[in-house]
Amino acid sequence: QEITQKQVWEDFLMDCEEKTFLDSWNWGGFQEKMGQKIWRFGVFQGDKLLSIALVIKIQAKRGSFLLVPHGPNVKSNPKSKCQILETLLDKLKEIAKQEKCSFIRISPILPASPDSRASRGGPEDTKHLAELNEALPIGFGQTISQPLVVAFMLEKLEPDKNDRVLDIGSGSGWTTALLAEIVGENGTVFSFEIIPELMEFGKKNVEKYNFLEKGIVKFFCDDGSNGYREKAPYDKILVSAALHKELPQAWKRQLEVQGRIVVPIGSSIWLFVKKSEDKFQQYEYPGFAFVPLVEK
Repeated sequence: QEITQKQVWEDFLMDCEEKTFLDSWNWGGFQEKMGQKIWRFGVFQGDKLLSIALVIKIQAKRGSFLLVPHGPNVKSNPKSKCQILETLLDKLKEIAKQEKCSFIRISPILPASPDSRASRGGPEDTKHLAELNEALPIGFGQTISQPLVVAFMLEKLEPDKNDRVLDIGSGSGWTTALLAEIVGENGTVFSFEIIPELMEFGKKNVEKYNFLEKGIVKFFCDDGSNGYREKAPYDKILVSAALHKELPQAWKRQLEVQGRIVVPIGSSIWLFVKKSEDKFQQYEYPGFAFVPLVEK
């Protein structure tokens, strides 16, 4: 059944060993503000709450779908987990049919390991803060965005297997590594960082995951505002620092038709979807703060 009381949700979540901010009540509220439809479900045995799951209806180019981010959250023995998942799936199938969704995506939390543990690649003196949901300084007047914001930007970007992605303002290399993991060995991420010290810093972080050795990521120390014509067109363009003016024409030209650009402009995140060679759909999501994009 649906849970309507924030305290009930948060109290249960606090007692779960495995949880992230994507499970929180506030993340659901944020999704609602962004225009997404959500449900907060609880699986009960009598009056006892056994599990919770945040469900988000996502509008994507392949059709709408239901997403359960980092859930369901369970406080019970392993035998009960299978029964809980079956109960939840029955409900999700019912909603998917009502909402005309194409599929259901459940993204559980992976067990902690050197490969799965989140690392934003910040300087040594900020490593103990890496799991906080806030921006962290990385030097030279630049920051790593808070996880909630990065998750939102990637959700709007919709990177996929085999994509060619232009990553501008790569900083610590955190978003570069996330993109590389998503596009896989047949995709490519072209990473631009104009500050030499940060480019080397980000490159060393990404090297830890063999993305350079596999040829998935290529780093450039240059001004990304002109794009990279030599390897265009791109399926996606992600920008991690704010423009003060309109979108550069170079990015528009270098994007594939049906491609997507996610970029901060002022205090908003903008999504641009290329519908034809000279036509873009654009969407604004206000209420964010970014450092400005450094240009030559």
